[in-house]
Amino acid sequence: MSTFATDIKNGDGSTVVFTLSFPFLSRDDVTVSRLESTEPDTATGTVLTVVQTGPPTGDQFRWQDNSTIEVGTAPAVSQKLKIKRTTPDDAQIVQWDDGSYLVATDLNTSDKQWLYLIQELDDRIQVDEAGAVSEAPDDGVQYGRQSKSWTPTLPDAPNDGKEYTRKSQAWTEITGFPEAPQDSQLYGRENSAWKKVPDPGIEDAPVDNKEYVRVNQSWKEIAEDQTGVPEAPIGTGKTYGRKDASWVEVNSGGGSGGLDYKGTRDLSLAAPSNPEDGDFYVNTSTTGVVDDSWAGIGGTALTGGERVAFNGTTWDMIPSPAVGLQSVVAGNDISVNNADPANPVVSVTPNSFLTSITAGFNITVDGSTVGVTPASFVPYNISILPSLP
Repeated sequence: MSTFATDIKNGDGSTVVFTLSFPFLSRDDVTVSRLESTEPDTATGTVLTVVQTGPPTGDQFRWQDNSTIEVGTAPAVSQKLKIKRTTPDDAQIVQWDDGSYLVATDLNTSDKQWLYLIQELDDRIQVDEAGAVSEAPDDGVQYGRQSKSWTPTLPDAPNDGKEYTRKSQAWTEITGFPEAPQDSQLYGRENSAWKKVPDPGIEDAPVDNKEYVRVNQSWKEIAEDQTGVPEAPIGTGKTYGRKDASWVEVNSGGGSGGLDYKGTRDLSLAAPSNPEDGDFYVNTSTTGVVDDSWAGIGGTALTGGERVAFNGTTWDMIPSPAVGLQSVVAGNDISVNNADPANPVVSVTPNSFLTSITAGFNITVDGSTVGVTPASFVPYNISILPSLP
C-alpha cells in the first residue's frame, strides 16, 4: 500500500541513516518511531527524540538535511522504523491581512498545508479500507467471520427431540444407539450395544467411623491399637523406634556417647566440613601427616589404618590393639586349634617343650611357668578388644 506521508523502513541491525520520501513544511511536523515487527504500521511504537547537535544515541535521531535522518540505534532485524509527517490542521500557517502583498512563498506554503493535510487524510482512509471487511456473499448461505474473511457456517441442529452429530458440514441424525435400560443396573457399551456390568459382589465398608481393610473379598476392621503400645512421645524433638512392645529413643552419632562409622578417608587431606559428634573414620593413607584441618590431631604422622572420631569439638585418635596379638600362632612344639579364635585350644609336645623354648611371653603348663618366644606362641584373649563400629 503506497502512502503520501509515511515511510516504513525494515531494520537490519546496522543501518542508522534513512532517507525520507515525502516533503514537509517544518521538521517539527515529522515524527520518527521504532516498531517491533509484530506491531502494525499504525502503531505508535517507541518515539525517538530529536537532537540538534552531536551524534544521536539510544532512542534519539538528528537531521542530516531535509531529506535524511540519522538514528542513535540501528533497528534490529526484528524491528522497523516509521517516519511519519503530521501537518498542523488546527490553524492557518499563513495569515492574510487586507492590503498585504501576495508573495509566492506564502501562497505556496498555504496551498501545501492543505495539500499535505489531504494527502495524510488519504493515507488514513487507505488504512481503514485495508482493514475493512466486505459484506458476506449474498447467496443464501449462512456465513461467519474467520480472521478477515467470511466462512460458511451451519445452522442449529433440527429441534425435533432427536440426537444429531456433525458430519462434514451437515447435521446427521444419531440412530441405532438406544438409551441403556432403566433398571438400576450398571451397563457399559460393547461394540454397538449395551451390556450389563457384572456385580463385583463386594459391598461398601460399614459407615461407622471405624477403619477397615480388605481381606480377600470382605471388609475387616482395623483395631485402633492392635499392640497395646501407645503413640510415641510427641513434642520432645527426639527420635523414637519400636523395641519389643514399647518405644525407645534413637540417638544418632555421638549423641549417646557412641560412634557413627562414616567409612574410610585419607587423613592427609582436608577433614569433613560439618562433622557431627561421634563421626568415626578409618585412615587410608600410609604416608605423610594428618592435615591441619583435622582439629586436635593435625600434624600426626600416618602409617595407615589409624582410627579417628569427632568428640563434638576436636578429633581424637582411637588406639588400636597391638599388632600380632589377635591369635595364637603354632610352632616350636606348640599346636593350636583356632576354630574358635576367642577360645583357642593349645597343645604342647611332651618333654621337648621345656627345652626348646627359652625366652618370650610366659605360659603356664601343668602348674609350671614356661617362657615362649613371641613368634611361636602369643596368648591373647581377644574378648577384651574394644568393640569395632
